Amino acid sequence: GMIRYFARSSGTTTGESKFIPVSDQMVKANNAAGLQVLLHHLRDRPESTVAAGRTFLFGGSPRLDQLAPGVFSGDLTGIAAKETPRWAGRDRYYPPPDLAGIDDWEEKVDRLARDCVGKNIRSISGVPTWLQILFDRAFTAAAVTDHRLVRLFPDLELITHGGINFAPYADHFAELLYGSRA
Repeated sequence: GMIRYFARSSGTTTGESKFIPVSDQMVKANNAAGLQVLLHHLRDRPESTVAAGRTFLFGGSPRLDQLAPGVFSGDLTGIAAKETPRWAGRDRYYPPPDLAGIDDWEEKVDRLARDCVGKNIRSISGVPTWLQILFDRAFTAAAVTDHRLVRLFPDLELITHGGINFAPYADHFAELLYGSRA
């Protein structure tokens, strides 16, 4: 069938962006994977209140460029945001469009770091490297010396990540969650 989306790569290998086809099957698989993560979380923690708060989707720009009628390109996170199913409660997502749409990466991280604290965030999703930078800046912006995520997000229950191998970040995230290496 027709490919409606092309995810623009960051160009880290060649320095030039590539356009990676995102099929309807890939969109469905990504949505199904998100649902599976949530269902596993709820199965393992029946007392969960994750749905009582917001989900922080930390990614690139949600803006998509139209390449041809019905064909768009942009960050994979932008494609995912556009294709988030209605049942997932799009209105519960953070950041709001005005912050999510900031193009300048440094400005975006700084503004989100200052704004995200106190937003009843119960779930966070993003690339580990980006999350690490965001959390460090949020601790600084909030003038928090105890660098555990509970100090920024008291009701945080779930962190999901993707895009890269998590192993190099595991110790740092253990410190963010538990205050020491697990």
